[in-house]
Amino acid sequence: MMRPGLTELINHLQALGSTIVVYTHSENKWASKVCSAMERLIGRPFIRRLFSRMDCRDGHPEFGARKSVQYIVDVMRREEGLTWATVEKSIMFDDDGEAVAQSEQSRLVKVTSYDYWEPVQWDEVVNHEVLRRNPKELADLVLRSVVEWGIAPPSVLKVHRTAEDAKRDQAWQVNLDKRHQILLSYNKVAKLDKVLFGLLDAFNGPLATAADLEALPQRARVILGNPNLSAGSRRQPK
Repeated sequence: MMRPGLTELINHLQALGSTIVVYTHSENKWASKVCSAMERLIGRPFIRRLFSRMDCRDGHPEFGARKSVQYIVDVMRREEGLTWATVEKSIMFDDDGEAVAQSEQSRLVKVTSYDYWEPVQWDEVVNHEVLRRNPKELADLVLRSVVEWGIAPPSVLKVHRTAEDAKRDQAWQVNLDKRHQILLSYNKVAKLDKVLFGLLDAFNGPLATAADLEALPQRARVILGNPNLSAGSRRQPK
């Protein structure tokens, strides 16, 4: 499930003519799939460029922190033709308040991470037919992994199950069902998340001058951090 308010925020940013990039510490192959899924749900492309793990300090040990706004600006100017781009005209949202160096902290808005959970239906994709098409070592690695992660029964690696195996699998299933119920209950809270609506409020403020744009991160921080603003009541239908 996408974070509530993402569609509204993307629509507003595109109406303003904003250039949107994704900057993540995830591996590129994984991140590109997530970005493609988001664009399908939004209904159109909106990500100008994806920056992933090797665009972080992993690939650039000279960075002063995990990520660099200046690096993004330089790439966008050089490879995307955005000659107007500067650090001062950029705003970055991240759940890591230390993601960038101190010199770029003014452009960073820390947002709380969004946790929405759904059961992993791994066996609908990684079934026995799929495993048979792969080397035994790889198949065994996958099965060992899902057991270690707790999303597959303990006896999944065994060809012949004993009565004791069945008892262990039953106990595993009971515990798994309990965990699932707890995690699913958290989704009720996640659906009430209003962080992106708060950011939308920030972008609805004045943006007519360069000074307004430079002040935008602080305006967003104030809105997100004001305990007197009830996120639940601010977005009531008019």
